[in-house]
Amino acid sequence: MADGHVNWYGERVTAVLKDADEKILDQLAFQTLGQARINIRENRQIDTGFMTNSGYVISAQRNTYLQAATGALAVADREMASPAPVNPKQESVVAFAAHYSIFLELRRSFLYQAMQDVVKHFDGIVRREKF
Repeated sequence: MADGHVNWYGERVTAVLKDADEKILDQLAFQTLGQARINIRENRQIDTGFMTNSGYVISAQRNTYLQAATGALAVADREMASPAPVNPKQESVVAFAAHYSIFLELRRSFLYQAMQDVVKHFDGIVRREKF
């Protein structure tokens, strides 16, 4: 865990949308990030605010990792995980750079649950796939 890499043990969670373009993927990603932050608050998973502020999006149109790092480091002096690998021309990624966020996600989902909630409004599905 020290290098910031999370092993999902061969699974990837993907939102599948029909006829999605870059604008739709961006909208989906930012709505997912916003809902994940709401979920963190509702799950009472906030201590210093570092994890909540460490959420970011990387897409074809925007990369908010540095903005998230600035906000997160303003509330707590902790180490940020490296940005998630992504092909921004084909994917949008929503992630949290607090190293410990995966443990809170596994205990009580905030990000996966957010993606499920948001994707329903886009008439899409969430699926797990091997990679």
